[in-house]
Amino acid sequence: MDLQNKTDALDVDRTCLSLTVKSAQISLKTDPLRVPAGTVTPQEWAQFSQYNVAHAQEAMHASQLMRENASLTRAKLQNDMAAQRRATEFALRKRTHSEEQSRHELEWQLKIVSKNFSSFVLCV
Repeated sequence: MDLQNKTDALDVDRTCLSLTVKSAQISLKTDPLRVPAGTVTPQEWAQFSQYNVAHAQEAMHASQLMRENASLTRAKLQNDMAAQRRATEFALRKRTHSEEQSRHELEWQLKIVSKNFSSFVLCV
């Protein structure tokens, strides 16, 4: 492969060496150093490339900030939901405890009333 490329390069060099002003498909151009319209200088290309790089870096920075904000919002939401869950569980435990105490109180009162009623019935 390398030998083939070297042979091809030698063929191109020999062809270029054999060219003259009178060679076929060669003509003298007027003002050959004229820069065609629409071409850019290396400095303009470098400046435009720097603009593209700066624009891409700004987009990456904005994207990173957006991801960080989304992560922060998600973490805050998870913390809020966990706090709400704990508050709900506490309120539920408190309500359950209160109902159990009320039930025990009612059972105790029923027991006392039944005992008093039984003793009242026995007395009458």
